Amino acid sequence: MRLVHQSAFLFLAALLASTGCQQDTASPGPTTPAAPSVAAPVARFDGTYRGTFRLTRDSGRCGAPTIQRSMTVTNGQARLVYDVDQGFSASGTVDDSGRFELIGRGASAIVRIEGRISGNDARGVFESRSCGYDVHLSRPADGRRL
Repeated sequence: MRLVHQSAFLFLAALLASTGCQQDTASPGPTTPAAPSVAAPVARFDGTYRGTFRLTRDSGRCGAPTIQRSMTVTNGQARLVYDVDQGFSASGTVDDSGRFELIGRGASAIVRIEGRISGNDARGVFESRSCGYDVHLSRPADGRRL
């Protein structure tokens, strides 16, 4: 019986060798999985950006046509309180190109604020189910918090 197994093994080895398949005899050694890529915090946009939201779309429940708001950015994390009376805020990120995207939940809707920071100006849009605003915020030239 042992001779049959050896013969079968030799036959398979010869068959594999003839078809170009060879057993890899090199020891592969330990493999280390690649570490996930983690973006470094973006600090160059840090600061407090203050300015206006100008109403562009109104379902009749949006309030004043122009409101003053501020957005704080710290290490690529952004936060903006959009309804001061209710304490509703949106938070999100600023990437290394200055693009920001914030999401928040209000009393009856989800809001989205997105745009781009260029130099000391942040421009974008605020959208909810019932309201839309153009956003223009700026920070002091030295980037400090106000």
